[in-house]
Amino acid sequence: MIRYLLALGFICATTILIGQDTNTVEATFVTTEIDLGEIDRGESRDTIFTFTNTGTEDLVIEIASGCECTELDWTRGKIAPGEQGVINVHFDSTQKEYEEVIEVDVNFENTNPETGGPYFRILEYTYTFKE
Repeated sequence: MIRYLLALGFICATTILIGQDTNTVEATFVTTEIDLGEIDRGESRDTIFTFTNTGTEDLVIEIASGCECTELDWTRGKIAPGEQGVINVHFDSTQKEYEEVIEVDVNFENTNPETGGPYFRILEYTYTFKE
C-alpha cells in the first residue's frame, strides 16, 4: 500500500511539473515614464521608449496607441529574448490646451501567462508649457 501511494504521488508530481508552462513573457523598459520638460505651445518633441525582451518567448507588438497629439512607430516583427525593441513617440502640442500625462498603450500579440489575457504595457510621458 505504501509503495502504491508513493508511486501515485510521484506520478502526480511529475505530471504537474511536465504540464507547467515555462515560457515567460516580459518586456523590460528602460523607463515607463518620460518627462519632455518645458515646451512652447505649438512645439513638437520626439522621444523613445526602449525595452528588452527579458522573457523566454518572442515578443510581437500588435499595436501602440496614444491620444490625437501622439504619433507612434514601433519595432515590427519578432523581438527575440535578449533583443531590444523601441516605441518612437512624436508629440505635437498644438492639439493641447493644458499640461497633462499622456498614456501610450502597447499591446503585444503575446498572451500573459499569469492572466491568460493579452499582454500589454502602459507608458507615460509628460510636458510643461513655458509661461
